[in-house]
Amino acid sequence: MPPSRKHPGVPNSVELYRRRAKLSQVQLAERAGVSRSRMSQLESGQVVPSFEEIETLAKLLETIPGALFDPRLVELVIGRLNQHGAELRTSEAEQTS
Repeated sequence: MPPSRKHPGVPNSVELYRRRAKLSQVQLAERAGVSRSRMSQLESGQVVPSFEEIETLAKLLETIPGALFDPRLVELVIGRLNQHGAELRTSEAEQTS
């Protein structure tokens, strides 16, 4: 088997979201306007997706573009945003008291 050509900086969750949407690779490829081969390469990390592909896939999979990348990173960012929002609400409440 040839060595993997995954792009370590572009881990993605396209396959995970596709399966959650109960779509085959062919169905998603057709809706996204790419070949099945290209979709396979995107899912396996063999190619770097274009910005247009990321946006299209996110819309089709009903998620945000960032969610198609490493889910741990997305969870971390969302957690920090939620924490920051809670801190802001606490600060605003203290100022109005």
